[in-house]
Amino acid sequence: MAVGEARVPLLHDDRHAHHAKGDPPRSRQLSGSALVITSLVAGASAGAIAKTVIAPLDRAKINFQTSDIPYSWRAAVRFLTHSAQTEGWTALWRGNSATMARIVPYAAIQFTAHEQWKKLLGVDTPQTAQEAPLRLLVAGSLAGVTSQSATYPLDLARARMAVADYRSLRAMFKRVIKDEGFITLYRGYPATVMGVIPYAGVSFFTYDSLRHWYIDYTGADRSYPCPTVPATLAAVYRAEGWRGFFKGLSMNWIKGPIAVGISFASYDTIKSTLRDIALSLN
Repeated sequence: MAVGEARVPLLHDDRHAHHAKGDPPRSRQLSGSALVITSLVAGASAGAIAKTVIAPLDRAKINFQTSDIPYSWRAAVRFLTHSAQTEGWTALWRGNSATMARIVPYAAIQFTAHEQWKKLLGVDTPQTAQEAPLRLLVAGSLAGVTSQSATYPLDLARARMAVADYRSLRAMFKRVIKDEGFITLYRGYPATVMGVIPYAGVSFFTYDSLRHWYIDYTGADRSYPCPTVPATLAAVYRAEGWRGFFKGLSMNWIKGPIAVGISFASYDTIKSTLRDIALSLN
């Protein structure tokens, strides 16, 4: 999910879209390399934070995906509880190093590529994004394909290391290539990309649209998807009661919103902070 100056440099920082005429957005006062670097660092940090928070849920999901044990919410809770009691709480983060090895470059490329694709497709400002929503959706999808293509083998590593003991990430790759062949590293790639296209497209589209709406409505500098969560929870409770929260329950529905909310909020905050620091150093 993604470089150059075109990607971020030409990008309007939406937070400054309401600056007075003649007062250019601060992002335009930074060099192209500074914009790209801050975006990469912010993306990598956001991904790492989000994935670390939901690592236990990921571990539970992978455990059921790689075993014959039927999945249920209760079974997942029992698995996490048993792991913590028998192996210690740190066991819930087993394989997280492999996750970090994947998510750091993945998130960095994804967020950076997203800004670049928005620039290339001409939807890098609130106005152009609202005028061409389909292109905004495509920008998110292309960002997802870009990052997924660049880091796909690391996803295999994350899954393997979460359920098996390997000395290191390098050892895992060596064994897989030796025993199963290099092509194994990209097994399932087409199906994964087909899933990433709508997921990344809708995720980025929703976030950008909500942020633009929030800025236009409140005039505030920044916005996050988190404020929509309480309203959503209230709506579900009014319509269906507590059972509504568990309808069609799966681990992805639990960890997905948490990870996405943390990731986008962290990215915006870190990117803004880094660019403010870069400006002060200039």
